[in-house]
Amino acid sequence: DDDDDDDDEADEGLVPYSPGSTGSPTKDSASTGSGVSRHVQIQGHQNFGFLLVIILLVLVQKAGFIQDIETTHAGTLGIGFLISFFMASVGFLAWRLGNKEALESNNFNFGPIKEVGFLFVGIFATMTPAIDLLEAKASSMDISSPMAFYWCSGALSSFLDNAPTYLTFLAASAGLIPGGSIDNVPTYLDSPTFQRFVIAISLGSVFFGANSYIGNGPNFMIKNLAEEGGAKCPTFLEYMYKYSMPILLPAFLIVSFMSVY
Repeated sequence: DDDDDDDDEADEGLVPYSPGSTGSPTKDSASTGSGVSRHVQIQGHQNFGFLLVIILLVLVQKAGFIQDIETTHAGTLGIGFLISFFMASVGFLAWRLGNKEALESNNFNFGPIKEVGFLFVGIFATMTPAIDLLEAKASSMDISSPMAFYWCSGALSSFLDNAPTYLTFLAASAGLIPGGSIDNVPTYLDSPTFQRFVIAISLGSVFFGANSYIGNGPNFMIKNLAEEGGAKCPTFLEYMYKYSMPILLPAFLIVSFMSVY
């Protein structure tokens, strides 16, 4: 029948295809059942070496003997600064020596990271007065329970990176102790109450960063990268009332009763 012939022709045009394939399906390959080429080629593979160096530098920075040296010499050797300098140097070399065709194909540029850098340099530069104020006035701010620390640190972390948020409320919790200071936090960890404060602050500072585009550095950078690639992203407020608030806030409420209350 003509219908059967049409079905046979349609069947011949069906070829398994995967995102990793290079080349396109052809009638000849379909009729022989050989499929399409599945050869995968990576451009810029030399940058894996630079990435490995960065990872090793991060591990070295957190190594116990480095921490001991910095503690013993009170940071006078500037080891942390040197490691950061080496990381920046490796990143520069990766850019200069990287595969130019791969960079151009990915539309690589420094626009998104510049925006994030300027934003967070300003944030960190203005944090010191806020930390000092919280440390001095914590006892009069009515933030004295783990649940209060959880929601307050979460609210701030929604619009500020988690590290300064954590530092700010850690200073506030230390201020609840008579004569307390953030410099002496390790000595306060023997207290079960203070341990609950630290847990609440940690959870709030980390989890709530997804509530807005500026709640965490990578959020804003990924949004800019997506927009430069032609993707349509929701606006700042649209993202919050359509996605983060209706989805994340109920989850955070459950976490508060499971781990903080």
